[in-house]
Amino acid sequence: MKEQLSEIAAWRNRVKGQTPTLSLEKYTGTYAHELYGNITVATNNNKQLTVRFQQHPAMTATLTYMDNNEWLLEYNNIEYGIFATKFDVKNNAVQSLQIPVNPFVEMDAYTFTKQ
Repeated sequence: MKEQLSEIAAWRNRVKGQTPTLSLEKYTGTYAHELYGNITVATNNNKQLTVRFQQHPAMTATLTYMDNNEWLLEYNNIEYGIFATKFDVKNNAVQSLQIPVNPFVEMDAYTFTKQ
């Protein structure tokens, strides 16, 4: 637990108001997973992104840009966890997003492909 808290603190220290390589609007849209369904990514006050889960309407996650193309993902339900994650970007176009969850829910991250 102590190691996990240190890792989260280090991620939060990397959030320093930097801007991602692409505009926030390029990350927004609908993303699909063949088994899980869809998520939507939308801007949140022009500094963050909000993820909404089609299969879990009460659950959201906030994405805050850190650096090196990594984002801090924080669920509105802390039991799902706090993680560093990345969008897969090719030729200045977002391809997909990795959504990790607490290992007690699922060991592997879900890959959602931008539609």
